[in-house]
Amino acid sequence: TRLMMTGAANHFEALIHEERVAETRLLLEEVQSGADPREYPLLHQKLLELTAQLEILAGNWDPALTQLERAWALLKAEEGPITELYLAKWRAVVV
Repeated sequence: TRLMMTGAANHFEALIHEERVAETRLLLEEVQSGADPREYPLLHQKLLELTAQLEILAGNWDPALTQLERAWALLKAEEGPITELYLAKWRAVVV
């Protein structure tokens, strides 16, 4: 399951790059519902980051910021300076 979700996250990055908003939103919601943040905290954080990217692409700034704040909260529980850098990058776009 974890490997499948990780592959899905990579697929979502490609869909976002291609600006396929509706399709990505549907698939992200489906995978997020199966990614328990307690079991897969880093994967869940990545999915929140991707959701924020999708919201940025759609011009939905407040929902993007909400997703980034949720991702930051998960990040505080984990070690990850690289992940922190990626989140800071997307936060800079929104704020």
